[in-house]
Amino acid sequence: LYLTHLSICIADFQHRFVSLLAYQFSEYLPTTALRVLHERKDGRGVKALTGDELSTYFSHHDLERLEQYSRRLVDYLLIMDLVPTVARLYFMRRLDFSLTYVQKAVLLGMGLQHKSIDKLEKEIDLPEGQLKGLFNRVICKVIQEFTKVRTSAIEKELPTPSRVAILQPTAETMDEALESAAAEVKTKQRKEQAELLKSLDLNKYSITGTEEDWEGALSKGKSLSHVSIKSQKRKTVEEPTPSKKKPKSPHHKRHK
Repeated sequence: LYLTHLSICIADFQHRFVSLLAYQFSEYLPTTALRVLHERKDGRGVKALTGDELSTYFSHHDLERLEQYSRRLVDYLLIMDLVPTVARLYFMRRLDFSLTYVQKAVLLGMGLQHKSIDKLEKEIDLPEGQLKGLFNRVICKVIQEFTKVRTSAIEKELPTPSRVAILQPTAETMDEALESAAAEVKTKQRKEQAELLKSLDLNKYSITGTEEDWEGALSKGKSLSHVSIKSQKRKTVEEPTPSKKKPKSPHHKRHK
């Protein structure tokens, strides 16, 4: 219980001290402010930033500006309005990445104490070019962390599959599968041909004549290509309908 109460007091002090570094405590050297914060090892007690919180702190255009600076496409002055928020999130243990002691001092001095590069050059005793290089590396790590947060948020929104299909090797070889498919195609073609033959009227192609007719035709010595048989088909003759006699009129008179 004592340790829990102590940790709550320490967290409250750090929260207030970080907020006041932009005011009276801005006269502290960055190295002195880091000793007061009593930074623990990175990665301990870090509460990861969520995608919704990231959208609250930074707009899409803000993230684009940070990324452009990390690629050295724009000057650091273009992102100075975002550095205080980045520094606050880091020192309040909301960003999970490690920095060297000098990188922490640069981020604290520029982000929380609002000091210029010229002033930090005198307080940290490093040339301007080296300070800008250290600051750029810090922003590169910030961009990597923000990308990880956004990717994690997108993955949570994606639907999770209920089951994963497991591929099993087939029992038959490729040659067997091809032979089976060919047999199915042949069976299907035979069925289609049988149905087509049933639909056709083949009686008109039938050979006429009796066995006696064929024997008589073949006995004459004719070749099979010139044999002719008389057709057995008979033409249907319509029987004439009997004519009806008209009845004589009762008024008909015989002439003498």
